[in-house]
Amino acid sequence: MLQWQSDSVGSIYNYLSPGCQICRQGAGLVLFVTGRCERGCFYCPISEDRRGKDVAYADEQLVGELADILSEGRAIGALGTGITGGEPLLRLDYVLECIRA
Repeated sequence: MLQWQSDSVGSIYNYLSPGCQICRQGAGLVLFVTGRCERGCFYCPISEDRRGKDVAYADEQLVGELADILSEGRAIGALGTGITGGEPLLRLDYVLECIRA
């Protein structure tokens, strides 16, 4: 049986995935690759500024080229990246390019 643990801020947990551990440290880059999506879910949290638009952001910085993503990652000391958007797979080639970079 797993033992429950708590941390300095009072969170109680028994296991955090490596991705969650990176995020909890503040070392996760959020890569928003596109606001495009073909679904239109009523619960979609994307802002009207991004919804339906083919724009990319690294954290809250608008991305013009791959160097912008790498620069933001270095600036925050990123140890990992979460890829999100509307539907990132609508820009699969771009996502793969970002991963390779």
